[in-house]
Amino acid sequence: MVTRPVRWVPATAASWSTGLPATGTARSSAWSTMTACSTKRMMGYATEELWFTEWEQGGTPYQKAANYEKFNPVNHVADWKKPILVIHGQQDFRIPVEQGLAAFTAAQRQGIESKFLYFPDENHWVLKPNNSILWHDTVNAWLKQHIGN
Repeated sequence: MVTRPVRWVPATAASWSTGLPATGTARSSAWSTMTACSTKRMMGYATEELWFTEWEQGGTPYQKAANYEKFNPVNHVADWKKPILVIHGQQDFRIPVEQGLAAFTAAQRQGIESKFLYFPDENHWVLKPNNSILWHDTVNAWLKQHIGN
């Protein structure tokens, strides 16, 4: 049986790569991300976890603007081609929910197949048992839809 690869990005990896694998050049049939970062520059101002953002970029958004733009997913939105599942919790202050909504909206505005799984009562991690079941069911259904069994 031949299966098509699918790209799964854990929370931290999504911060720079949302724009790249979702393009037509990525060797994947679909894309899914949890706690997506859509714009690095705004993350530098909005996150409660400033250390990581500033360490990764070498400074603040106003000190090192070019570093924030170098791998900024928002700069690649026009190249997105692959279906994308975005998962986000309202209580995520590390990567605010607006970041996930922006990724979903960008895909929707381009007519790209997309789904947004929203947890109003979760944070950076989906921890409540019923929410965890929904998370797993949704991700598994997405994978099955796009890569088969």
